[in-house]
Amino acid sequence: MDNRQVIAGHSLSRRRALRIAGAGSAAALATGFVVPARAGWDVRSSQDATPETEGTPDALATPSATGETGPFSLPNLPYETDALAPTISEETMALHHGVLHRLHVDLLNLSIQGVPDVEGLTLEELQSNLALIPNDEIQDLEGAVQPRPNVFLLNAGGHYNHSLFWETMSPDGGGDPTGDIADAIDTSFGDFDTLKETMRDAAIANPGSGWVWVASDAAGALAVVATRDQNNPLTDGLGYPVFGIDHWEHSYLFDYGAQRGQYILSWFDVANWDEINNRYAAALGQE
Repeated sequence: MDNRQVIAGHSLSRRRALRIAGAGSAAALATGFVVPARAGWDVRSSQDATPETEGTPDALATPSATGETGPFSLPNLPYETDALAPTISEETMALHHGVLHRLHVDLLNLSIQGVPDVEGLTLEELQSNLALIPNDEIQDLEGAVQPRPNVFLLNAGGHYNHSLFWETMSPDGGGDPTGDIADAIDTSFGDFDTLKETMRDAAIANPGSGWVWVASDAAGALAVVATRDQNNPLTDGLGYPVFGIDHWEHSYLFDYGAQRGQYILSWFDVANWDEINNRYAAALGQE
């Protein structure tokens, strides 16, 4: 696998999003990522979720068992919204999960309505099945006409990526890697510090919005890859996603300002190495 950095666009929501996201917002709006009036800025804790937002806390407890076939639902966080502070603040978590991830779920469900070819596919299986989506147009949640494949790709990836993201963090996480992933990091990168620096540099080199990942091939070799928008290693054919760090502006701007690199390094203070080991085992076919 080749290491890659790519450029992307982004928006959060209407007025405030345009200020936070800057010039990249138009690209995201063009692919259906808009916050409808009914969503507003409702940033309730996931523990206060209504039936509309309830999901399975361990929806990605193992990456091979997402178990979701649709209509898809928002998984509850496996911890309180303030549990990852100060690495990630309660304000950031409430917005990121309660508003933005919820929107990805709504738009994913919208994009697959009336598409029988994707019925029965899990969330993970959807990532590599864009070809099953008709090349037609649909109305987004505000009635604007959008290309269906664009809405599907952004939001199928957004739901998958964020579900993985929440599970690979923990208030009891951090420290040095443990288990098989520790050995794999040393083999592929030399040491843990080199991995962190490589991920930081890849995120900084990507001036738009996206994700930076550690992906594995079937033999267990790891590589750092960066993807645009809500793409991931599965959508882009870059291996199996072991873990990823979201570097859309809403992930870090409240807490780190423009210091994207510091955010990437700080993320490892909450890395859930137990779950990351589960995902690495899945990449090797052990689960």
